[in-house]
Parts: sequence; structure tokens; C-alpha cells
Amino acid sequence: MARSASYTTVVPTITVQHDAEAVDADVRDGVVAADRFWISVYKTGAASVHGHVRVAAGEGDDELIYEASPDLQVERVSNVRSLHLIQRCGRASVVQPLGCSELAS
Repeated sequence: MARSASYTTVVPTITVQHDAEAVDADVRDGVVAADRFWISVYKTGAASVHGHVRVAAGEGDDELIYEASPDLQVERVSNVRSLHLIQRCGRASVVQPLGCSELAS
């Protein structure tokens, strides 16, 4: 009888600066032209990744532009106050939605 293979999926832990949503609000409200918040990614058996996301005002009223440090890539989810964090791990990517509750905690 053949044995079935056992696989373990290791999910990364992602931490975001506790006031990242306030950074967005400050830029959106014109309090500052640009600001940044940090993101850290931890995964067992892999090097930790630490980076910053710069938030700047775009051309539209509520438009924000996100520029991540080289080890991270973030994408704005259209019409939703959420970001997707994409961490490049060789050829694979880990996509983690960062919603309001995660940004506020």
C-alpha cells in the first residue's frame, strides 16, 4: 500500500505599523504631502523581510499612491480601503490582504 505524502504549509506572520490607517488619513486630508508606515514579514525557515510603504497624494481627491521598499510590493484594492501585500519568495508570491482591522491593530 502506498503512503500518501504529508505536506505542511507555513503561513507567514505579517505585522503592520499600528497607525498605518492614520498615515493614509493624514495624506488624504492634506495634513502632510506624504508619509510612510512599516511592514514586517516573518516566516519559519526564511529570512524576515522588513520594509516601508510610502503614501503620497495622487491627482484625484481621494487618490493615494503607495510605493513600497524594494523587498515588498503592495497593491491598492480598488474602491476598498485595503491593500494587498505581495512578498516575493523566489518564484512564489505570498498575497496577504491588509484590511482596516489589520491596519488598526
